[in-house]
Amino acid sequence: MSNHKHFDLVVNLAITACASWEYRKEIGTLPSPSSFAPKYLILKRSIEATLDFFTGKERWGPKIILLKVTFLPAKTLLLLFLKRNTSCMKVADKVRNKIEKLPEGYVFGYDDFNIEQNEESALKVALFRLVKAGTIDRLSKGRFYKPQKGIVGNLNPDEYEIVKDLLFENQKPIGYITGYGIFNRFGFTTQLSNVIQIGTNFDKKQIQRGRYKIKFVRQWNTITNNNIYLLQLLDCIRYIKNIPDATVNQSFQRLTFLTKELSPKDIRTFASLALNYPSQARSLTGALLEKLNYNDLADRLFRSLKATTYFNVNISSDLIPNKQKWRIQ
Repeated sequence: MSNHKHFDLVVNLAITACASWEYRKEIGTLPSPSSFAPKYLILKRSIEATLDFFTGKERWGPKIILLKVTFLPAKTLLLLFLKRNTSCMKVADKVRNKIEKLPEGYVFGYDDFNIEQNEESALKVALFRLVKAGTIDRLSKGRFYKPQKGIVGNLNPDEYEIVKDLLFENQKPIGYITGYGIFNRFGFTTQLSNVIQIGTNFDKKQIQRGRYKIKFVRQWNTITNNNIYLLQLLDCIRYIKNIPDATVNQSFQRLTFLTKELSPKDIRTFASLALNYPSQARSLTGALLEKLNYNDLADRLFRSLKATTYFNVNISSDLIPNKQKWRIQ
């Protein structure tokens, strides 16, 4: 082993990576055989720094990691280490500066940072450390938010922030918030839910983000920026029996008030969109429009109903006097 010029040493480094980051810091360093010449540098570092340097990736355990290390002259290896370390520091500074400028409650992911592809691992490490420091909170895999401080702790982000990446594609709307969140926002109920519903043109499986369950509801109309509010109103009609902490009568009265505030142009669009909804929603929408004296639009909806179909909606005759016409029982 006296000739070091053509000397390559393969070191199998076995590291048990524990699930807890604190434990990982305590475990494992590179071996340091005394027979090696001083000109060859062997780095002795904790597992955190070792994995940062050689892989640049966070490892969640337990795992066994085998590293094949080719030993280079000390000067070369030190330069590689300094280059890697400097790159990580630059990414960490970028991340910290960007997060400082974000408003509280803002949700973001890896794509929000303008970094090179070879810096992605350093980005993940930087975000993980900010979570540990309490600067940001983790919402779900790959999604984080800058918490808003409350009296008894950090506040959760609002539902739009939680799902905003699911609502647009190439800056065009592909979904909109509906369901429980809209029931609350439109004044039908004061109750909140950890279920977020999104109206979309495609069937999708529900997903989980932290404590929030995200469900997708089929929408048969094309979604545009101009018709989202009208679609949300129609969804309230569609699910009028499912609005929590409110009777059907109370919900219909609220719907009457909100619809009355629409412009004549929006009323026509509202009626046209309703034609693509299930028959019970068409019936209630037609009865509502007739109540507001939009008889021609109500007739279009009436003609779309089957003569043999009846709807079990427990609503007062004071609100819909001609329930029999609309086949509402």
